[in-house]
Amino acid sequence: MSELPRTRYPAVKADLGDLSGPDGNVFAVIGNVALALQRAGYGEDVVSEMTEDLFSSRSHDEALAKVRQWVTVT
Repeated sequence: MSELPRTRYPAVKADLGDLSGPDGNVFAVIGNVALALQRAGYGEDVVSEMTEDLFSSRSHDEALAKVRQWVTVT
């Protein structure tokens, strides 16, 4: 059994909203995570790295899984 990757910034909480509605598209998800990182004081370098990581996803489900590797989803 493989170990799950650790969350990079577990103290950062991101509310992704209603993932079945308009807030669920990958652009809105990335925007919510970027805002949470910025509010927590992280700079453009971290936000850019997260954005590139999420945009490299091959599916919506993969992008959501990657979000959980970056921040805590509420």
